[in-house]
Amino acid sequence: MSYQLTDREYQAALKLNADYRYQYFVKNVQKGLELFVLKNDEGILFMETESDEDDNSTTNVIPVWCHENYAKYYAEQNADVSGYEPQSISLAIFIERWADNLESSNIELAIFPLSNTDCNIVKAKELIADLKIKDEPAK
Repeated sequence: MSYQLTDREYQAALKLNADYRYQYFVKNVQKGLELFVLKNDEGILFMETESDEDDNSTTNVIPVWCHENYAKYYAEQNADVSGYEPQSISLAIFIERWADNLESSNIELAIFPLSNTDCNIVKAKELIADLKIKDEPAK
C-alpha cells in the first residue's frame, strides 16, 4: 500500500534534482514497500538511453517511481506516454521476479524521472543494495 503523500511533500519532491530524488525514492520505497511503473494495454513503458558516446549503443530502461502520483505526473507531462497508467509492484515481487530478469536482459531502471533525461539510471541489483535488502533465497 502506498505511503501517505501530502501535497506539500509532493510539490517539494518535484523540485528536487535527480540525486535527491533518488534518495527520496529509496527512502519511500523502503517505507511503502512498493514501486510504480507506467503500463498500458501493450505492456510496461520502456525508454531508451544512450549507453556510451564511443559506441553509440542504447540501453533499455524502465522508469520507476515511489508513489503512483509521481508516475501520473510523468505521464501528464510527457505526451508520448498518453494512455499509460501507474501499476504497483510490491518490493518483494520486484526482488523475487523482476531483478534477475532485468539484469539478464540488460535492462536498467530510470529512478523517479520527471522528464526523459533528468534522472539517475541504475541496475536492479544496485537499487536493491541501496535499499539495503539482501537478495537471499527463501528458506
